[in-house]
Amino acid sequence: MPYYFLYFLMKISHSKRFHALQATISRCQVAAEKGNSDGLTYLLMQEYSPRMAAIEDDFEQLKTQFEAIGEKIAAFEKSGDELCEWLTQRSKTDGTP
Repeated sequence: MPYYFLYFLMKISHSKRFHALQATISRCQVAAEKGNSDGLTYLLMQEYSPRMAAIEDDFEQLKTQFEAIGEKIAAFEKSGDELCEWLTQRSKTDGTP
């Protein structure tokens, strides 16, 4: 599991969309327990599906943002590694610590 997955869960779980989805799931559960198949179908098609799609979109946007940040961090780490390598080589050639 990628380490950014927990960040996504935290970010999304505090959103209004997520809370609305939880309420819809509760309503679906009540409809299922009462055997109200028409109500359950309506809730799944008109409320659950659009809310779940919106949360998936949020997830993708966060993933894209995180990947962009990750690319910047990787470039910074690479330059740091190159500097360390250069300093190591320099200390080997001129005897500086």
